[in-house]
Amino acid sequence: MLAANSEVQFPIQLTLTAIDAEFDSDIADTDFFGAVQAGDPLPYIPELQALLSLGVDAGRWRAFGSLNYLGESCARASCDAFEEIDSSVIVDLSLQYLWSDDLTLTATVENATDDFEIVGRTPYGARPNKARTAMIGAVLKF
Repeated sequence: MLAANSEVQFPIQLTLTAIDAEFDSDIADTDFFGAVQAGDPLPYIPELQALLSLGVDAGRWRAFGSLNYLGESCARASCDAFEEIDSSVIVDLSLQYLWSDDLTLTATVENATDDFEIVGRTPYGARPNKARTAMIGAVLKF
């Protein structure tokens, strides 16, 4: 966390996940995996995922932004045409106001850039990610 002074802080978080996931044996053709040969990638598991979160904490006010990277993957082990899932970056934003020790007001925008990405392909074809979504709320401690 970086601190400009005792009243303003700049929290930073970086998370990286690297996965080398593959089948270690052949499997007969199935509806979900398709025809699998040893060494084929596991469906829906990208090799790299990353999350970068940046924020400003100014006492009662807090603002955060995050970039969520999801690497390319395959919907089926064979990874034929129309079974690939491209990498994507999603931006989320949030704002919090600490009204009191017991009440926090929140506003959040998920997928702030409203990017359209295909995140799934099986069963029954391509499926998109969630569209831009805005929420407001309150957290009450009692």
